[in-house]
Amino acid sequence: MNQDFKLRYDQLKENNPTGGNSETTKNENFATPGHVRNLCFVWPDGRMKFFNYAYLVSGEYSLDESSIILIFTTETIFIKGFALNKLFQDLLNHVAKQIVCDSKRYSAIHNDEGFAIYEITVV
Repeated sequence: MNQDFKLRYDQLKENNPTGGNSETTKNENFATPGHVRNLCFVWPDGRMKFFNYAYLVSGEYSLDESSIILIFTTETIFIKGFALNKLFQDLLNHVAKQIVCDSKRYSAIHNDEGFAIYEITVV
């Protein structure tokens, strides 16, 4: 059922079915968060981009190159870093919510998750 049904019904009762909703703003939000899972990539300069897990076609982890390749329906993501096995498992299970890229000079210092990412490329 439409969430605006009650508002429209009230307008009909007031004999004003085409009346605008005076409470609308430019930035409207849903009443509750959805159950969609997205994966957000964050670069050191603050740029962010997210993808929906539903469009993740495949992923490949290379231990030798210490990289992960994620193929979405529209774009391919290349992730390079250290100790990426746990991240790959999180991606496999759709658990990772945000992947943050750090500067390469800090890559020796692992974050709380136990891995470090120094490059994210979107093609």
